[in-house]
Amino acid sequence: MEKEKTKKFKIRQELTIPLVLLALWIILAILNPTFFTVRNITNLLRQASILGIASVGVTFLLVTGQSDLSVGSVMGLGAMVSTYTMSIGVPVPVSIILALLASMLVGVINGNIIYTTKVPAFIATLGTMTAVRGVAQLITGGLIISGLPKSFTAFASGSFLGIPYLVWTMFIAVAIGQFVLHKTIYGRNLYAVGSNIEVARLSGINVSFHVKSVYVLASTMAGFAGILYASRLSQGLPTTGSGYELNAITAAVIGGTSFMGGEGTVIGTLFGAVLMTTIDNGGNLLRINQFVLNIITGVITVSAVVIDTLRRRKES
Repeated sequence: MEKEKTKKFKIRQELTIPLVLLALWIILAILNPTFFTVRNITNLLRQASILGIASVGVTFLLVTGQSDLSVGSVMGLGAMVSTYTMSIGVPVPVSIILALLASMLVGVINGNIIYTTKVPAFIATLGTMTAVRGVAQLITGGLIISGLPKSFTAFASGSFLGIPYLVWTMFIAVAIGQFVLHKTIYGRNLYAVGSNIEVARLSGINVSFHVKSVYVLASTMAGFAGILYASRLSQGLPTTGSGYELNAITAAVIGGTSFMGGEGTVIGTLFGAVLMTTIDNGGNLLRINQFVLNIITGVITVSAVVIDTLRRRKES
């Protein structure tokens, strides 16, 4: 009986965000007709795509009971490595691969530090967040990289069947992430590790591999998001990804992923990312002070975590 109640609650929770998002879109359309124009919705979805892609990796982390504050800095690293190498004549595909490898390296470092030395994830990734941001700025001395190849910048502005390539990319990332989490042994093991790491270890799950792998995945997705961000802006900014580490966590938690591990869906994170972007986009259209929008985002984040914590306590 208790399990049935929990299942019904989770279904209601999964439906809540899409309904809230729909209501918010209707309200914004009434307050400002500009919101529901094709141009603005397309721009909103392009913005959400960057956050959504970065949030996919964060969802895997949270499901496993881990966290990473270096996501935003890795986005900056991905953007700067890719654009800098392009600016010195390296072919676009090779530049992207180099940026992804650099991003993966950060994940390898994070995973090994956290799992091997048992340093709290908050402390370890706080350190790498600062260090990686410094590396991103050091690459060009803090200067903006422009004059990028058209084959690179055209991707973010292009579309297929009227839907931007960036949005298609996000859909693909979400679909693959959802499949891996729910339809593979690897995904089920991640939920097991996040639910109870000791029980997972005693069950024969290679906890070391799973914990380290989600850090590599999160960093790789963050680096990829940074590359797409650079394509969208047609330039490399050393500040790329600033604040995205918290936005990505917020998007995942709002979408139903538990900050305490063991629960979450990538599709929920997708809706969370769109909701976060809608608040920012709608706030700008209504000319709401950016500081106020930051307060709203912070309140939403804390509220989502508190609700999740109280629910988990009630279930236990």
